[in-house]
Amino acid sequence: MTNASPTTAEKFAVARMVGGQPRFFLGFTEQTAAHGLAGVLITPEPDKAREYDSRVIAELMVDFLDFLDSTGAGERRRNWIVMPLPEEWL
Repeated sequence: MTNASPTTAEKFAVARMVGGQPRFFLGFTEQTAAHGLAGVLITPEPDKAREYDSRVIAELMVDFLDFLDSTGAGERRRNWIVMPLPEEWL
């Protein structure tokens, strides 16, 4: 029998760069954006980012947020990425 310390499950966030600085996804606004779809709330503070327990779910959110950006821009955009959250941010 070993004394293995309990491991914390890996958590993920969704982020994009704005003005050379990372911005993390918080959620959606109640108002719609100019293109008629959901507006996005972001924060520069990683410890306030929405957390995902699954990389797959975070990747699906990246696809959806890229879709929203693409719709607003009228061309395909790939602005969002999945970032593992360091334990000290949790």
